[in-house]
Amino acid sequence: MTDKRNPRRLACLPGRGRRHRCAQVARVDHFGLRWLLDFAVTSPFFRGVRLDADAVAALATVCQHQLEDALGSPSTIPSRKVTFPVPVDDLQPNVELHHRLARVVARFYTGVTIGPPRSLKKDILVYLKCRGSVDAIRLILNDQSIPYMEFHVGRSITSDTFKDEFVAARLPDSLPYYSDGTCEMTGAGTVLRYVSAKTGLMGRSPEERIKIDSIIEYGFSVLQSLWRAECQCGETQRIGQDRAKAKFVKEKLLPVLRTLDALVPANGLAATSSAADCQQGEQSAFEPRRLQPTWVQDFFSVADIVIYSCASSVVREFGQSILLPFVNIVRHSEAVEGYRPNIKAFSESPHRF
Repeated sequence: MTDKRNPRRLACLPGRGRRHRCAQVARVDHFGLRWLLDFAVTSPFFRGVRLDADAVAALATVCQHQLEDALGSPSTIPSRKVTFPVPVDDLQPNVELHHRLARVVARFYTGVTIGPPRSLKKDILVYLKCRGSVDAIRLILNDQSIPYMEFHVGRSITSDTFKDEFVAARLPDSLPYYSDGTCEMTGAGTVLRYVSAKTGLMGRSPEERIKIDSIIEYGFSVLQSLWRAECQCGETQRIGQDRAKAKFVKEKLLPVLRTLDALVPANGLAATSSAADCQQGEQSAFEPRRLQPTWVQDFFSVADIVIYSCASSVVREFGQSILLPFVNIVRHSEAVEGYRPNIKAFSESPHRF
């Protein structure tokens, strides 16, 4: 007895129709040709039409060859698996990447070049999108005009692939990561102290270095607490967010600002005559007559960069008005922006945040 049901509906049933349709197109790998044959089998317009299996196979072969010519054969496409050594020209043709871990990061992430574009020698800085204490590192690199390439990475950096690379480099799998071609290291404190010592901003005597180191530790705790507060306050609703910020300002931020304000000497008491002579050449580059800078030591050091980083991060999150009672911090920030033009230019650029 002839089955007079709708052939399209018959093909969709889980019985004979579906098995018959799949048997006719099972050897076809080309998606477009498979769809066309599937339509021809189930369409009532082609009822009674039989397809030659050899002709279908030949047509499928032609379609597959055309697809490979357009996209490239899988056998000829170079593998994207990370191997050692990773070809530098395949990653960043204008940057020298000396360490394997830096090359692997450049393999998966897009870097942003800071500094002279024609310079092949660039340091590598890798950090999470939530900047935290790495802000001070970026400030000192810009202040000292050190060309570098920075990589904004996400939580995927904690995958097993990157953990194995950290282990191979004998480094803790933590960020930020820094490489200058000679050394590679992880940890914000380690990176900042290394760059500061290399550029002469870490102090001249053991006593100065100890004081500067203490300010670095305190500044990092401030930056990390600001980052945690921003994340925690942002997760709540609007009313809860305002209350959380008000509580953080009262219990955490105001005591921190009082401490920072006390660390910065009052105007005119910090710089000695020798320090003033060192700044005389810099003052000549600015037409307006400014007050004598109030550095934490009697010279500009990384401690001033850390305090400026804390103050500017507070202003970004809570507004300029919160610093009005703290005159020393305000004057110190003005001195940093006035006497360190690279820091001012970087702070005013949208790239900083």
